[in-house]
Amino acid sequence: MYSLKIRTTEETSRKVAGIVKEYLNAWFEAEGFVFDPIVVIPRFFFDEEYLDIYVVYDGDGDRLDAGHTVTLPVLIRDRITEEEMSGALCVSYVEKSEWDGWNSKWSKHNESARFY
Repeated sequence: MYSLKIRTTEETSRKVAGIVKEYLNAWFEAEGFVFDPIVVIPRFFFDEEYLDIYVVYDGDGDRLDAGHTVTLPVLIRDRITEEEMSGALCVSYVEKSEWDGWNSKWSKHNESARFY
């Protein structure tokens, strides 16, 4: 058995979270949405590193326009280099009202989670 080392730095995770927040605020702030926290978790699928990005939002989830949210990984990828992160980006949205229970169940098992 071998151990995989996370390549994604704290700086890259912070940059990704900032890009996510920038786009979401531009698209949805006028709708009254608040996005906090943005959680970035470097993970592996087999031996390929990828980023799980959890966006916790406060607002009417029915008003999250999929035309914007599905394009977010592509927009993030356009603004980071291959050296910073070469794997996939998976973005999930969690309602603020569900966050406390959801977070308490998994956060103790995710030591690599980075909250922004």
